[in-house]
Amino acid sequence: MKNSQRTKSIILSCVIFGLFVYNIFTYLQGYYNFYINVGLTIGCIVLIKKEEVAWTRIKQEVLFWLIMVFPISIALLFSSRESQILTILSQNLHFLIAAILFQLLLHHFENIYIENIIDGLTLIVIISSWATFVYLLDDVNASRKLAGAVSDDERIIYYSEGVGGYGYIYFIVFFNYALLFRFRKTKQTIKKTIFLLCFFLNIVTIVRSSYSTAIFFEALLIGLFVSNISNNKNTSLTFLFFVFVSYFLKDYFLLSVREISESYELSYVTKRMNELLDAGSTDSYDDLRRALLYKQSLLEFIDKPLFGGDNYGNHSQFFDALGRFGICGLSYLLYHIHLVKNSIKSLRGISYVMFYILFLTFTSIDRIDAKEIIIGIYCIIPLMFYFNDQENKNDIQISKKQLYNRNL
Repeated sequence: MKNSQRTKSIILSCVIFGLFVYNIFTYLQGYYNFYINVGLTIGCIVLIKKEEVAWTRIKQEVLFWLIMVFPISIALLFSSRESQILTILSQNLHFLIAAILFQLLLHHFENIYIENIIDGLTLIVIISSWATFVYLLDDVNASRKLAGAVSDDERIIYYSEGVGGYGYIYFIVFFNYALLFRFRKTKQTIKKTIFLLCFFLNIVTIVRSSYSTAIFFEALLIGLFVSNISNNKNTSLTFLFFVFVSYFLKDYFLLSVREISESYELSYVTKRMNELLDAGSTDSYDDLRRALLYKQSLLEFIDKPLFGGDNYGNHSQFFDALGRFGICGLSYLLYHIHLVKNSIKSLRGISYVMFYILFLTFTSIDRIDAKEIIIGIYCIIPLMFYFNDQENKNDIQISKKQLYNRNL
């Protein structure tokens, strides 16, 4: 009987890991098939159903997902846009898959296997970042085209070369933060070297992609990491003071960034710095496209507060949800908060809370509908945090044991 249970557990682990690997390539390469993901998810749920603890968690995730999509479906139905309901369901399914994968991997695999999964993922990220970087050396517009400026056939050519798109660039911004924790904790020299290589390669790829928001958040997250690991309490205060002072020196900061971006031929960063400088000098943001799109979404929400409309700006995840679904769009924001809370419950420490606060801030000023980032933010990065947290607990236990032995 024990052998039978052991065999079943191994098979179940293989199925879960297979689904996980499939989604890794889904978010890295941007491929997405609604029906395949539905089938894989249902199959995994059926296999896990007899394990009461895991099944309870999965039922909760499905319930919260349904609570999120139900008000949105109602908004579309009452605004005579019911033809969009299936599209909305398919677009949001990857949220549920990420949540279920996190539960399955967190509670089914032992820590040593989670570490192997993370190490394997890091290797995949290194390969993808290198392929993306090489492409960006020849074509600085590559990541922009992958953001939606080219046809599906042209995009597939990029993906076939291992080039990461819009969502991938933003994924590695947040992935680097978790990677720094793994680098700091790992004692193996080879792993430290690999993690460091991955970190700097991601930095270069992010800069070369010329996304000003990605570069800004990368700098912010590195500063947050330094302040978190410092034993000196003044370090955190210094970081906060620097952020505060930077606001008053923003013109000087923008000029410096513009000069650097011009020297490295980062045309999109240079363009954004010029827009911000012009807006600051005229005290008007009417010429800043991003601000106009935020305003468009909010005006659509004000005009159609109950169920929203189709005239939204399409540049802010939460503002767009309000403009597109009206008050029903609040379920979208609440669901993100649930996913964040779901991850933090398995962790401890203010650094994780601040990380997700910054991520939610990011979603208010940019889009995260690119499927490549979801599985990373709500599944992979929480697992990296979790494993780091477990090692910290082990260190505390060892320290207590050593102290006890000394007292003897």
